[in-house]
Amino acid sequence: MASADEKRDPSSFQQLFCDTFSIRKICTPQADGIKVDPSGLEHYHRAVNTLLRPFSSAGGNIVSNKTAATIMNAALQTCLADAPSGSPQQYVFANRLISAGHAYPACDQRTPADAKWNIWLRILDHVEIEKPTSRLLVHILQVVAFRSQLDDRASDMTNCMRDPNGQSAMLYRAFSTIGPTNKLNVELDPLAHKLGSSYHTRSMIMRLVAHTTEMSESTLLCFVLWLKKLFLTHWRGTPVVQRDNVEFAALFLIDAIKNKTDTISPAMLDYYLIEGVSTRLSSLEIAQSWTELASRCGVADCSHMPWYIGSYASETQRSSKLDREVVLPYSPAVCHLLQFDFLFTTTQRAVYFRSINWQRMLQAWSVSEKASGNRQRTESSRLRIQQPDGRLRHNEEQALVLKIRRDHVLQDAYDQLWQRRNNELFRPLRVWMAEADDLELGQDLGGVQIEFFNLVCREAYAEDAGMFTTNDATGTNYLRPGSIQPLHKFELLGTLLALAAYNGITLPISMHETFYRILLDGPVGRKPSIWPPSFISDWPVESSSLEYMLDHAEEDIDDGFSLEANGLRVSASYGGRFRTGDEYTHTMNVYQAVPMYGSSAGMDVSELKWPGWRMIQVPENAPPITDWKKFAEKYMLWMAYYSVVPQWEALMKGFYRIIDPHTLSIFTPAELKHHIEGTSNLDIQELRRATRYEGYVANEPYIQAFWRVISTWSEAEQMGLVKFVTAAERVPIGGEKDITFVIQHSPGTDDERLPTSSTCFGTLNLPVYSSADILNTKLTMAVKYGMEGFGVA
Repeated sequence: MASADEKRDPSSFQQLFCDTFSIRKICTPQADGIKVDPSGLEHYHRAVNTLLRPFSSAGGNIVSNKTAATIMNAALQTCLADAPSGSPQQYVFANRLISAGHAYPACDQRTPADAKWNIWLRILDHVEIEKPTSRLLVHILQVVAFRSQLDDRASDMTNCMRDPNGQSAMLYRAFSTIGPTNKLNVELDPLAHKLGSSYHTRSMIMRLVAHTTEMSESTLLCFVLWLKKLFLTHWRGTPVVQRDNVEFAALFLIDAIKNKTDTISPAMLDYYLIEGVSTRLSSLEIAQSWTELASRCGVADCSHMPWYIGSYASETQRSSKLDREVVLPYSPAVCHLLQFDFLFTTTQRAVYFRSINWQRMLQAWSVSEKASGNRQRTESSRLRIQQPDGRLRHNEEQALVLKIRRDHVLQDAYDQLWQRRNNELFRPLRVWMAEADDLELGQDLGGVQIEFFNLVCREAYAEDAGMFTTNDATGTNYLRPGSIQPLHKFELLGTLLALAAYNGITLPISMHETFYRILLDGPVGRKPSIWPPSFISDWPVESSSLEYMLDHAEEDIDDGFSLEANGLRVSASYGGRFRTGDEYTHTMNVYQAVPMYGSSAGMDVSELKWPGWRMIQVPENAPPITDWKKFAEKYMLWMAYYSVVPQWEALMKGFYRIIDPHTLSIFTPAELKHHIEGTSNLDIQELRRATRYEGYVANEPYIQAFWRVISTWSEAEQMGLVKFVTAAERVPIGGEKDITFVIQHSPGTDDERLPTSSTCFGTLNLPVYSSADILNTKLTMAVKYGMEGFGVA
């Protein structure tokens, strides 16, 4: 009779499946000497439970961060001691199954008997949730959840006690709106108070994450995969998670590992993605929960409270009994899944952003519908219902309609936006645009809007407009220091930029990434350490002073920050701001101001009238600075923010009229830049797959010849074709599939005719030419001379 080993088929997937821990435990729990509770783990369970005791009804002393990190690290090393040592590719295969929410491959298959190819099965077995080590890891995550919440509360309390203004005041206002019984104060938060007195020490979680940097790549990959498995196991399928739960702690650690360690190769950033989340949640569900959470917070700007959005549970949650082993002595905070940037791709975040805006559009449209219905019911007794005019007509319009003359684009846009109420700006945008005295132009299905914003950017970003400056080498734009344009123009331009993003229009601009960091984070974004490494190399403003400082790092520097504007070379520094009536004016301390050309004699700076600035002549030079690194940071702050702070405040005021910082915060700075600016890199094959045909068939010889001709063009020429047909100068964040590109048959076979386009509908009217050479010649000529304008070109 054959033995058991002779009956095994090591090349069979079913056999490998039966060899896993879970199946062996179900069939023969004690087989092969496996124990449900391996020796040694009881000690770690007891040690970790001592960290949980202060948060339970039993109570207890709070263990110091250093001691807690030592206990947690020892327990974590025990969990990962026998982590399979595999290649990144093998972990990627296992990660693909876990991230999608699968336990094992969904199809029947055979795998080689070689153990090195079957390592992914051992990986899945190692992260099995029924294993004793998984239960220990769950306790570790509970500690992480509670301690992270306690750390944040202690940090906020310490900041509030030290700084009653600024960020702390905003926190106080946020918490005071929730209810008097839940204010953040020492009396109601004894645990946070105990920890807050020594908060200057490094937190337990940061110490724990620091230990992960010493792990091998395979061990760290296994740990991240394990955390993802536990998240998907405990996650309740909602876009909002409680901060005292295991699922939050798992995401929190993954985020910390992603941002604090470089053990995992940057080429494997997709390894952190959890596809099962976006699959389970609809875009509408995510958008609604994100908006509702902002309302629960009680403040319009929640982006500066990354983990305290929602701050406390609702009244229902507060009064209900928590069905958990460990109960916090206070209501737990919540966070949204969109706050973890690794959970969703950039394209998915753009979809959620668009869904949020669609909700607001629907609400604005509903208000206009109700206004129209109420007026008609009021006038129903009359024989003839009069058409509304003036402000009443604006209230009932279902769209934000702008009537623009092509030769007065910014002027007309400013005049019409200035008088609009805020709720009117949330309606879908429609643009009527033509030459003067001819504004009744066809339908705007997107092409006219694109052409409008192209002309807005061309006019506002032009050098002679005096609002922005450009790096000639890189094409990067930024606000112009010392601009003499009135601040209301920057405010209205900010509104126009927000209107484009709100309506999903990609802009042909190239702002420095620091612009989007400040737009997202506000004053927090001024911290130089979070700015991109290319800050100096592609900065559009003259930076010779900084380059000089870097070359003479050991020398003392006794001049103010350099500023060249309006024919003057100024040495100055920022002096703060003061309030004049309802407006703020900023002070510039000027050490020296001389003409750039001609006489080198100084001038009276009190005569300078720069919008938003009050110039003060400082008699003495700036104090010498020996710390050149600190000086470099201050100089970057000066270039990016303080030298243009009046323009910044005006632009952000206009931008936030339409898109609030909370909605923007779903993006990273790079993602926001990609969403607003798109990309100039066009994949012609993707565009071909997205193209629709009217009167032609995709696989007919003439259309195939058309694409062969286009494929021989340069990328700039191909992008010119897209602009000729759609008016778009950039590829949107969703890729070529989001471009409306239609090739329509144009009757006739005359080789003298040129192709035409209708940018309103994204349609190319293409005649049939007798040869590919004539097709190439005629299409090239049409694109070259017909890229400007819209309608029928």
